[in-house]
Amino acid sequence: MYNIYKNKGRERIKMQTVIEKNKPYYFTIVTQETSNKVVKAINDFILKVIIIPTVVKIAYKAEGNIVTIWTFIKKPDNDILLKIHSLEQKIMEKFPDLILDFTVIFGNKELPEDFNEISINANS
Repeated sequence: MYNIYKNKGRERIKMQTVIEKNKPYYFTIVTQETSNKVVKAINDFILKVIIIPTVVKIAYKAEGNIVTIWTFIKKPDNDILLKIHSLEQKIMEKFPDLILDFTVIFGNKELPEDFNEISINANS
């Protein structure tokens, strides 16, 4: 038995409960230490990347020790990309036991519902 949830803004809505007979159910147990590292990695990256002028939004999600972070910039710019990639590398070196998946996206694309979003310069 497991529950399926849908994120709607800050609200988490229970969609349905599913019971499947004779099917194994796998889940990840995350230690408090890993959870703390995930939060710290996300915060460290966000606090450093938000000062880059062309960054308009950051989106992230975490599942266990896997962290996906999308950085949205207005348009391609080699200098900005080098700055962002340098920050990404520093975070990966600082948290070697986390699986960090970084992506830079040009423009303002829609996010999957399971991502958290931080808009920075939405009016710029």
